[in-house]
Amino acid sequence: MSFVRIVTPTDISNEQDVLRRDAVATNVSVGSCTALDQATRTNWDAFYQGVLAFCQEVPVWYFPTGDHEVVMSSNMLEYAQQLRANLYSYQQMISKACKLNLPVFDPAKPPVTGLDSIQTALRYGAIIAGFLGTAYIVGKAAEFIPKPSRA
Repeated sequence: MSFVRIVTPTDISNEQDVLRRDAVATNVSVGSCTALDQATRTNWDAFYQGVLAFCQEVPVWYFPTGDHEVVMSSNMLEYAQQLRANLYSYQQMISKACKLNLPVFDPAKPPVTGLDSIQTALRYGAIIAGFLGTAYIVGKAAEFIPKPSRA
């Protein structure tokens, strides 16, 4: 695990889409299950409504909080991942009484794809290139700043 993680609003939107899709499919299974006890069904319904509300939120880079700004994208992604872990727990609990109509995603075993590492390398490369380009431009612009005369 790295200390620095770059999260874009697209990353969060993608996570919200997967979370919404899996929650809706699980809800269809819950709706057709007659063996599920009322307490679990009630808890599921509250969780499901919370997931849907979260999935409607628009991911942002910054959230103004008075006179300073806080980066929010990483927090939203972490919350989405927490919701997916909770969804997995519900799916495990529900699958004991009902047949689920979807493959269950285990957040402890995320799928391994080569694209993730390539995308990460490209993303970090682009950011480094942006910083270097900015430093170069600032260095060139500094040449035009008048120097104080020594009298």
